[in-house]
Amino acid sequence: MNAWLSLTKKELRLGFTAFLVPVIAFIVVASIATFFGYRGGYTWEVLASVSFGATGAQIAYLTYYLLWSLQSERKKLHLWLHNPLPAYALLLAKIVAGLISMAVTTIFTLSVFFTAANLSENFSKGIPWSVIYDNAWIIGLHFFVFALDLAIWFMFYWMIYLLFTRYISPFLSSVLIIIVAIVTSSLYGWFTDSWLYQKLTMWGKINVSELIKFPEFKTDIGPDGGEFTSEMSNMSAYAGEYVFGIAIALILFSITAWMLDRKVEV
Repeated sequence: MNAWLSLTKKELRLGFTAFLVPVIAFIVVASIATFFGYRGGYTWEVLASVSFGATGAQIAYLTYYLLWSLQSERKKLHLWLHNPLPAYALLLAKIVAGLISMAVTTIFTLSVFFTAANLSENFSKGIPWSVIYDNAWIIGLHFFVFALDLAIWFMFYWMIYLLFTRYISPFLSSVLIIIVAIVTSSLYGWFTDSWLYQKLTMWGKINVSELIKFPEFKTDIGPDGGEFTSEMSNMSAYAGEYVFGIAIALILFSITAWMLDRKVEV
C-alpha cells in the first residue's frame, strides 16, 4: 500500500504541468472576457458565464489528464513498466492523481462561478440557489462518475493504440483506433437499444424526484389567464443501469490492465 501511495504522489508531481495548463488557460480567458464584459457593463455576468462553461468542460478533464500522462510515459515506457507493481496499480495511480487534480480545478472554477453569480444581480435573481444546493451532491457524483467512465474508455482505446504501434506506423495506428472507436461505440449504442439490454438493466426502479428536488415552473397562458404548472415528478432511473455501467467499466479496466501486463509490456 505504501508503494502505491508513493507512486500516486509521484504521478501528482509528474502531472503538475497537466494540472497547471488548464488553470492558467482559464485565468487568461476569464481575464480577457471580464475585461470586455466590464467595458460593456456586464462584468460579473461574463465572468459567471465563462466560469460555468469552464466547469462544464471539466467533464473531459480526467481524459485530458490521462492523455497527457500516458503520452509522457510512452516516451519512457520501459521505465514505467519496470515498476514492480501490477499494471492495474499503475493505471489506478494515474486515475486517482487525475481525479484529485480534477477535483481541485472543478472547485476553483465553481468558486469563481458562485462568486461572480452572487455579485451579479441578473444571475442571483434568476438562479434557484436552494435547488442547486439541495442537489449538489447527486449532480457532483454523476459528474465525476461520467468523467471516470470516459477516462476508462479512453485508456482502453489507448492501450489498443499502443498494441497497433508495435506492428504499424503511429499514423496508421491512429486511423485504425478511430475506426475501432466508431465501430465499438456504434455496436454499444445498438446493444443499449436491444431487448437484452432492457432485460439486464430495467430493474430496481428509482424515483428520481425523491432524490432530486426540481424547481416548479408556473406560467400564465391564454386570454383568461390560465396557469400552466410544470413539475418534473415522473422521472425515473433504474439501479440495473448503474450496475451494468459499473460492470462494463470494471471489465474495460481489467482488459486494459491485462493488455498492459501481457501485450504492451513484452
